[in-house]
Amino acid sequence: MTASSMKLGFMGAYQLVRPLHDGTTWQTYLAQHTHPQYQGELFAVKLTQPTIALSSVHVRALQEQLFALSWLEHPAVLR
Repeated sequence: MTASSMKLGFMGAYQLVRPLHDGTTWQTYLAQHTHPQYQGELFAVKLTQPTIALSSVHVRALQEQLFALSWLEHPAVLR
């Protein structure tokens, strides 16, 4: 399923607003958290297929991306 073909809705506590990127492994969406504490804040949510999520290679790649992003402080970097 691609980001462009997925029906937007909720993923856990996040409401998917629109697709941001449709990659071969991950689909990234602009999302809003449903908790009032985060009202008005936007987030990026990455989704993947369950079979890919179980792959240790892909899990490690995502962990490396998250680690790299954790060091960045910039208004354009979503937290």
